[in-house]
Amino acid sequence: MLRHRRAACYRCLFEEPAEAPSCADAGVLGPVVGAIGGAAAGLALALVHGDRTVSGALLVFDDLRRGADPRIVRFAPRGGCPACAKAPILPSLSPSISPLAAPLRVTETS
Repeated sequence: MLRHRRAACYRCLFEEPAEAPSCADAGVLGPVVGAIGGAAAGLALALVHGDRTVSGALLVFDDLRRGADPRIVRFAPRGGCPACAKAPILPSLSPSISPLAAPLRVTETS
């Protein structure tokens, strides 16, 4: 999801994010993360070059429909959203707003 200027943000759509399990617990595959990261980087570059197609929209990638383009879900900004208000409340500054991702757990192996 890319937010540009006055477009809706992730917290406008999901007011209270669900608990996020660790990558190990959720079974996240590295290549999938790389592919989504590459797509996000390409979309960010398009935004920098003036393409506002996906600004304020949620892109849904469905790998079960191989070769299908991502779906674009548009939604309006939510009034009173703490994340994109004129004076945003950031997760690192307020314990009442949880971050979107779980903390990284690093374990050493011998």
